[in-house]
Amino acid sequence: MIQQKAASRRVLIVAVVLAGIVITVGFGLARRVDLVSTDQGEQWLEDEHRYLIAQIDLLEIQWEQALEEAADFELEASKRERGEAAREVLGLRQVSYFGKRGEAHELVEFPLQGPAPLEPSLLSGELVLTNEEVFSSHNPIWIDDAGRPLMYRKADAHGSAVVFILNKKIARGVVLGELKSLMRTVPRVVPAGGLLEFSGDSGKVWLSRGDADCKSRPADETLRHYSRFGEWPIRYWRPRKEVVSYEASVLGGMSLVALLILVGGYWADREQARALKLAAQRVSFVNSVSHEFRTPLTNILLTTELAQEDSREPKAERRLALILDEGRRLSRMVDNVLSYARAERGKLQLGQVREVKLAEFLESCLQQFEILFARKGITCELDVSGDERVEIEVDFLSQIVLNLLSNIEKYAGDGAVAKVEAVAGKTLRITVSDNGVGIPAELKFRIFDAFERGGDSVTSTSSGTGLGLAISRELARSMGGDLQLKNSTNGAVFLLEIPLF
Repeated sequence: MIQQKAASRRVLIVAVVLAGIVITVGFGLARRVDLVSTDQGEQWLEDEHRYLIAQIDLLEIQWEQALEEAADFELEASKRERGEAAREVLGLRQVSYFGKRGEAHELVEFPLQGPAPLEPSLLSGELVLTNEEVFSSHNPIWIDDAGRPLMYRKADAHGSAVVFILNKKIARGVVLGELKSLMRTVPRVVPAGGLLEFSGDSGKVWLSRGDADCKSRPADETLRHYSRFGEWPIRYWRPRKEVVSYEASVLGGMSLVALLILVGGYWADREQARALKLAAQRVSFVNSVSHEFRTPLTNILLTTELAQEDSREPKAERRLALILDEGRRLSRMVDNVLSYARAERGKLQLGQVREVKLAEFLESCLQQFEILFARKGITCELDVSGDERVEIEVDFLSQIVLNLLSNIEKYAGDGAVAKVEAVAGKTLRITVSDNGVGIPAELKFRIFDAFERGGDSVTSTSSGTGLGLAISRELARSMGGDLQLKNSTNGAVFLLEIPLF
């Protein structure tokens, strides 16, 4: 009963644990971690971009001024002086001269030496310029078309023109060096946790400020500027912090599931407690009734035994013997019920240990079944060896042996042969066997369960309460031993082992 109450509590404990797990999982599923920007103002970024644009525009103006001055010189220079001014201009790789308008327009190309390969040639036809492009205006113009190098053209009032073929990579490299020096001298403070990068056409970063770990995610903002030297992008990663939030719908749903589990566990606990209470009341009732049976039953048995001793008529003796046998059978049933009730309450305790002669004790147990065995033609042999006297809890041992003999009478069948073997040493071993129908293999694992009778339920018509073997094992274990069903090809074999005092 104590174990059953503990099992009832376990239902509620399991429900609480499951509800806790559901809530924990719910928090895990509902939890969201968002990276929220902590940069509230970005005016400094716009200032940084404007400063970069101003510096690039200034360098571009200076470059254009240098090109215009070189063009003016080249238009007035003699053949011997050609190229002197052009060599001083950043990124100028080749000069092409056109003659006066109305003449043959003599085309002279003057390649300037340098580390990079020469640009495509106008003279060879690799590049083509129309008259409109060359002579359309006296004002200097840029020729910047896809598929052609960057060119700068200027003509004079006399119909001559000069075309500079430029290499943007060379000019860009020099501009980049100037920008690096200028930008590093400007004290800019990037917010903690942010990152600012300056890069070029190829995407190569030429200046970086801030936390490089930000590059694991895409840039939050990209500002671009285009000039004659190419593209100048600025990329900015805002500082972020983790903000934890929980989705109310998920958390609410999991909380509802947890609540249902708790309610279900509480209901199951109450129902099981109610069932256990009812079972306890039934056991108490059976226990009380069994106690009430025991006193008059004992008196009946004593009176029957006295009457049997005084009787001189054989017919009356046989009837008295029948009453005595059936009374003993009823007494065994009452003992089993009372023992089961005590075991359910956890109050099954050893009685007084007494010294007995083992052979005489077992013989007296067999005598109680002498008439019952004779009716069914069952013969039973007794074989005792080892110590003659043993100290043991006699009442428990008697109840176990009588239950085993009762099973032989009930289930072995007519004409069966049974045997009781006892060996006494440090351990008392009693083997009770028969050659009857035996116990099916599928029932061997539950034959010691309460209310099991060789596979029959307690509601079937077979005799007995189904408590004999269950109580016998409990009694054996309370004495420090055990009762086991041994493997056998013929009949049933039970082995009782109890350590002796």
